[in-house]
Amino acid sequence: MYGLLVYEFFYWVQHWLAHKVRFFWCLHSPHHAPESMNMFVGFNHNFLETIFYMPFFFGFFPALLGVNPIIIVVVGAIDAVWGNLLHINEEVMPGKYGFLEKILQTPSYHRVHHAQNIRYMDTNYNSITLFWDWA
Repeated sequence: MYGLLVYEFFYWVQHWLAHKVRFFWCLHSPHHAPESMNMFVGFNHNFLETIFYMPFFFGFFPALLGVNPIIIVVVGAIDAVWGNLLHINEEVMPGKYGFLEKILQTPSYHRVHHAQNIRYMDTNYNSITLFWDWA
């Protein structure tokens, strides 16, 4: 559980920075450019984001805090799969997900993050859980 929380913390930090720091937003904004949600949106990241700063936030920093590299790889793999499922189009998987909406990012919860509504913009930065979004 410690490894997941540390990984998620650094995911939250890098994602928050990607929305708040102009340079990082320039790298991250292609992910938010599509007008409709589909699983390819989950893969739509600038290569500089993917190869330069994500490895530090998702691998190096958690390892510095004592997270076993195997845990980092396992959580990273879960994050990659789950993170792409979050971008499923509402016509494919409509509705809410019951109690999961309270503890996990779900496609319906994540659509808010991609919304154009000012009330919801720049919120909801975690990938797997909602823990650091609550903090």
